[in-house]
Amino acid sequence: MKFSTNKEKGNAGLGIAIAYYSTNGYTVSIPLNDTQDYDLVVDKNSCLKKVQVKATSCKTKYNKYQVALKSCGGTLGKTYKTIIDTDIDELFIVTDAMDIFIIPIKIITKLIINSFLGAVLLYVINIVGTVCGLHIGINVVTALVVGILGIPGAVLLTVLAIFI
Repeated sequence: MKFSTNKEKGNAGLGIAIAYYSTNGYTVSIPLNDTQDYDLVVDKNSCLKKVQVKATSCKTKYNKYQVALKSCGGTLGKTYKTIIDTDIDELFIVTDAMDIFIIPIKIITKLIINSFLGAVLLYVINIVGTVCGLHIGINVVTALVVGILGIPGAVLLTVLAIFI
């Protein structure tokens, strides 16, 4: 699937999301305007979920898809809201290769918060570790390890730093 403009990308993503949820037994409702944080409301077994839809054709230098977890607008494309600031339950992502990812917002929020806390924990470990020459680099990878694994992740990185 090829997107010529962001508007086409957004419309295609929304159409694919509607088709996906409809064919999987959900009742799909579309808001009357676009001033809310979500693009769809889906209902299955009396459980309502607010869904934000993102479509992407953008790839990293490692040929992996990426999607902006923010909303931009205006002539300058200024960011006016990030995914954490929104009132949604799920993020529906579709790529131009028709790969679909549905991520509960709680997972994204938890990962971001835990990664930040992980970086703080690594900073504290580095301060205490200066006494014995221990240093763990603080970067995206180490923050995510601690963010995903929590304290066991910090212990793992500390053990690796000591023995490697």
